[in-house]
Amino acid sequence: MSDRPSRPALPDNPRECVSEAPAYNHPGGAVTPYRLAAEVLSDATGAIHIANEAGSVSAEAVHTTLMTLLHSNFAAVATTQAWTDAVTAAAPLDKNNLVASALLGAQRAG
Repeated sequence: MSDRPSRPALPDNPRECVSEAPAYNHPGGAVTPYRLAAEVLSDATGAIHIANEAGSVSAEAVHTTLMTLLHSNFAAVATTQAWTDAVTAAAPLDKNNLVASALLGAQRAG
């Protein structure tokens, strides 16, 4: 038995940090499921111009590429206003998936 206090239940909130993978680091080897949802504010982040021996990329291209990649699988990317509206409505932000993003990318590339 541990002297560590038990962890309170997570709130019923779309922004609760919980991972899909079981966590085994609890006393007694208990398994607790956690889900993790990442959200990125596209208008509250920045990028820098990058140049090296492989080439160069403008800050705008870096920013757009990173936001597109993150939204395609890892995180819900939204403006600050869209995020604020979602928080107020207690609604999750939509995010895409890699397959849908790849199909749309191929379609737009012609």
